[in-house]
Amino acid sequence: MRSNARSRGFSLLELMAVMAILSVLSMVAIFSYKVYIRKARNGEAVAFLMDIKMKQETYFMAYSRYVSTTATGPDGWFPSTANFTYTPSPWVAGGTLSCDPTPTDAAIIGFCALGLAPTSPETFFQYVTMGWSPGVDASTITPTFIRDTARRWWFARSRGYAGTGSTMPFEFRISSELNEIIEIPPTTP
Repeated sequence: MRSNARSRGFSLLELMAVMAILSVLSMVAIFSYKVYIRKARNGEAVAFLMDIKMKQETYFMAYSRYVSTTATGPDGWFPSTANFTYTPSPWVAGGTLSCDPTPTDAAIIGFCALGLAPTSPETFFQYVTMGWSPGVDASTITPTFIRDTARRWWFARSRGYAGTGSTMPFEFRISSELNEIIEIPPTTP
């Protein structure tokens, strides 16, 4: 019986072709996974903004004013901007947003007034909401989020980062003038 050396294994060319195919497939899989993870994380922001929308309108019906979670304007993000990255950040130093005992932080006071509580002790986004109350003039808020300042208004923003190590944040916004959440893509400096 004759033994054929070629039939015992794969040639180097065949192995290289298989490796190239596996490399392409793994790159596609990694990219798809990253897109999937970003969409899942964006769901956190969308759900929380929709909750803010519902709670702002409910609060207005009861108290004839909207709630603000900032005393510093539309860039008063919570959790604070210090050390906020794409990795999950705790809501507050203790890890959860708690209304007991009475909080002193304007953001926590606002979220507690709305009855908002995060579903997780950590978040991938920062949030801020501002609303009309007697004496607050929307025309002084920069950047302008409200077109018709004669009407009673509120807006909410969330900010996150596009990926690990990213320094370009993107935003989701919703307001009393919008019936949908809009995404503001990152801008290059």
